[in-house]
Amino acid sequence: MTEKTPRNQEGQPPTRTAEGTEERLEEKARDQRGGANEVRTEERIDEVRGRG
Repeated sequence: MTEKTPRNQEGQPPTRTAEGTEERLEEKARDQRGGANEVRTEERIDEVRGRG
């Protein structure tokens, strides 16, 4: 990857697969506090899994 590769807030490079996206979203959900944020993240996980 080059220096111009975008990074997320944690400095991680973009995911390349749906599985990678799902894994990262699940990590985020585990770390979140507060119901609204958790619900939104769970909805995004369902979208990645094809249920949304």
